[in-house]
Amino acid sequence: ANTTREIIATQSQIQANTFVETRLTLSAPDATAAFTDPLPITGQLTTANGTAVTNRSVRIRIFERTYTPTTNRTGAFTIQYRPVALPVTATNTTVAYRPSVTAPYLGTESTVPTNITQVRPSLTTAVRESPVQFGERIQATARVTVAGRPVPSLPVTMRVPGRTTNRTAANGTAQLRRRVPASIPTGRLEITVGHERQGLAVGPVQTTTEVRVAPAATTLTAAADTAATETITVAGTLRASTGTPVPNQPVTIAIGETVTTTVTSTTGTYRQRVTIPETAPNGSVATITVRFGGSGTSLEPTQTTTQASVPQASSGSGPSISAFTQDGII
Repeated sequence: ANTTREIIATQSQIQANTFVETRLTLSAPDATAAFTDPLPITGQLTTANGTAVTNRSVRIRIFERTYTPTTNRTGAFTIQYRPVALPVTATNTTVAYRPSVTAPYLGTESTVPTNITQVRPSLTTAVRESPVQFGERIQATARVTVAGRPVPSLPVTMRVPGRTTNRTAANGTAQLRRRVPASIPTGRLEITVGHERQGLAVGPVQTTTEVRVAPAATTLTAAADTAATETITVAGTLRASTGTPVPNQPVTIAIGETVTTTVTSTTGTYRQRVTIPETAPNGSVATITVRFGGSGTSLEPTQTTTQASVPQASSGSGPSISAFTQDGII
């Protein structure tokens, strides 16, 4: 703890010796503000000893928005602040000077009184119309406006199910992308896009649209490991026809009447130890069938087989096997 305090103290001393402290003086004629009724804020940026920071482009952060006004010969600047994600309950709003990495100044901040009025936005959403399959991205472009003016810096969420959020750019648009999970069945899928948060300067808004989810073919691989004498370990991978691994899906492994179910991992692989049926005759070849049913998903069912040779049991030991893939002994 002492070391940490010493490091922080040293850093502060280095900053004090290297950079110039600043002060920010603010004034606003009226505290009332809305996105459609911007708050004019006049500021003056000086050093701690009162010297004006003149004729410089400065970075000013007001809650979620960043402005880059240029100071005049007295260090003064003016900003028309349009609140977007500022809570309507905010009575004092912080205005901060955030110098660039090349500026010789330290940052500073002050506050202005605010009385925020919420406005209702409009939202349009465009979604790629072509069918989508498991593993592909659903792509939506949302555009938020108020009285025809683009709304920047607003969080917009797309629910597929699952959710993804992005902030609107200066032109009021947000690009939203989310991959189609296996849990979504084929057919029409409703997508909800909107600004969901209550109590902000720009109020909530929502739209719904649809995309068509097409079925995706799948493939299974299977291989046998014969490290044990009475069991066989079957391992493989479940993939979509595009090569995308399919995670968290059940596959069944059948050796004769012995059926075991396992679940693919996050990378689409599975590995399961299965007991060799006692009914398997010594010297026979056991067929191992691995199936994926695809129930409740947009994935088509698939299956594959491999074989294991059950040789003659030796004295004092259980059955042993030699494993085959579809291409021969492994």
